[in-house]
Amino acid sequence: MTSTVTIADPPISFTYTDSGSITESTKYTTVFLLHGLTYHAAICERLQPLAKDHSLRFVCINRRGYAGSTDLSKEEIQVLDDPESDKLEWLRTQGLYLALAISKLIVELELPGGDGNVALCGWSLGTTFALAVLDSLSEGLVPEPDSARIRKHLASALFYDATVNTLGIPVPDGANAYRALLDTSIPEKTRAFAAGIWGLSYFDHDESLPHEFSKLAQKEALKNPPPTNATFVMEDYMRLGSVSVELHVIEAKVKLAPADLAALKEKHLEGNALGITRYLLYGSRSPWTCVYPAWILDSSQSLKVRRMENGNHGMVWDNPDGFLKHVKACIDDE
Repeated sequence: MTSTVTIADPPISFTYTDSGSITESTKYTTVFLLHGLTYHAAICERLQPLAKDHSLRFVCINRRGYAGSTDLSKEEIQVLDDPESDKLEWLRTQGLYLALAISKLIVELELPGGDGNVALCGWSLGTTFALAVLDSLSEGLVPEPDSARIRKHLASALFYDATVNTLGIPVPDGANAYRALLDTSIPEKTRAFAAGIWGLSYFDHDESLPHEFSKLAQKEALKNPPPTNATFVMEDYMRLGSVSVELHVIEAKVKLAPADLAALKEKHLEGNALGITRYLLYGSRSPWTCVYPAWILDSSQSLKVRRMENGNHGMVWDNPDGFLKHVKACIDDE
């Protein structure tokens, strides 16, 4: 069931799904999850009935423009289109709105457990917006009492399959870096669909040390297991990933400046501006765009990197119980 939370200034609504309180326990962690580009909160429906078995409550928030959440305004879209505009300020503002929604949900849902009972999780493009939430807090944009409330409850931030694009990570010069969305050998009218299949496929990367870009599988995916969405029909796409064409194009272009995204990465992943536990989780079978950032960031002193064996970019659908086990281990800092 989908519910709605609305912040007052400006009046913006976010729809969300909720696995519900765990009546058998007064001490559990609530995970606020921010979805990626193509699929919204409904893609997490297989997590919901299993979450309580791991002492977790999953609240999956639909970002602006998805599944009933308030659309971006024309002015907000113009900022993305303007090459001279401040994209980092735009992103921090979106993070502020999400932070205010989370603060309100902490109160409305009467979350038990006291201090440190909340985790923030971004998935794919959602990792950028999770970083924006953290940055809105560290930059003092979130007013009181919301800022104090979130800081009291937020103990950890998880970043699942962050990509080179969402973190502003460049690939080595001259590297053979395949991206299906840019593959001109695929007819333009079917390219976006093909990119969706590629992004949820399984890949066989050589993760032996030392990590080298050339060891990453690029275009060729495994035939078995099949892609997460291999059996999806149009009804599934509409139910799990309905999104306005305009918004999809805006976000697919990733118009946020790579330098700004890299600055957020340095501040909240390589650094720890809020002093919370941070984990970067990646599926060992995810596309190279998700594995390479984990390799790059694995040397960070404070960020913890967790490899999810045989997981792919759609692990929340293909193996929800396995994904929940990894999330729980991160929250318990195991």
